[in-house]
Amino acid sequence: MLQKKRILFFLVFFSSIICYISNSNVQTMAFVSSQRVTITSPSPNETVSTSSLTVLGRSIDNSINNDCKVSVLVNNKAPYRDAIGTGPGGIGDYSSWRITLNSFNSGLKEGQNIITAKYSCSMSPLLPSYYEVSVTGAPIPTN
Repeated sequence: MLQKKRILFFLVFFSSIICYISNSNVQTMAFVSSQRVTITSPSPNETVSTSSLTVLGRSIDNSINNDCKVSVLVNNKAPYRDAIGTGPGGIGDYSSWRITLNSFNSGLKEGQNIITAKYSCSMSPLLPSYYEVSVTGAPIPTN
């Protein structure tokens, strides 16, 4: 009888481990295959104004995930700047988001620029998602 209980325990225990590993792999694959943040405007390789540029985007966020946010970096120059959530759930809903950049607050410059959006959650800080768009900054007209 004791032998049968041990076998049953091992079967249940190892089944749980296999299920856990299987579920972990599925979640990891889902994170790799799905983009959690995107920049919808400006478009890649677009020529943009360096005096004022509104960046728009989307993420997998919703009003329930209030520990998550989107922030933006230009040309890898810190710090990241927090975007504003514009989703239907209000200012904390980053399912859609926006931020206005210029040459003074972000490092946006004439010529080639890389805009990086970062989606991160305080509950899982090791799993941020990034999305980059390369744009060309136009000279600011002088009068």
